[in-house]
Amino acid sequence: MKQVLRLYQEGVNAGLRTFSPGERKMMLDVMNSTYVDIQSLGHGLWANIKDSMADMPGEYETKWGIGTDICDKVSQLPGWQAACLEIWANSYWYGKSGLVDIDEYIKGPGMEPVDAKLYAILTELSKSVELMQKSAGAFKSRTIADARKHAETAKTKLEEIL
Repeated sequence: MKQVLRLYQEGVNAGLRTFSPGERKMMLDVMNSTYVDIQSLGHGLWANIKDSMADMPGEYETKWGIGTDICDKVSQLPGWQAACLEIWANSYWYGKSGLVDIDEYIKGPGMEPVDAKLYAILTELSKSVELMQKSAGAFKSRTIADARKHAETAKTKLEEIL
């Protein structure tokens, strides 16, 4: 599973380097209300962009400050990058990421290795468990608050990965 997450992360980051912030926002925009499925994966983003620009000429160019060359740029992506960007754009709306500021989201998942992120989560959970064990049998609100803080940090980091 870690390999899949790493490959996805690399696919998104490599693909995003091709596009401006406005083009990235347009991708998110056109993937709203889109069902991603295995049959069209890797082609849906291009199709949505092409159809959206054809249906509303000039609207997306003005709204996001982009050119019409985005269709060519998306069509030239390697298949894996196109599929990753499609999932990434759709996840803004249908993953937990929709709560994130759009300007933060378009930066992509970053390049921190998945192993490092998982290790950071494990460390936070370990700290939380240790603190909870220390408070066993006694009421120590500060220790419990610290344990909760570590557990919440681990939860947030896990949500970032998933």
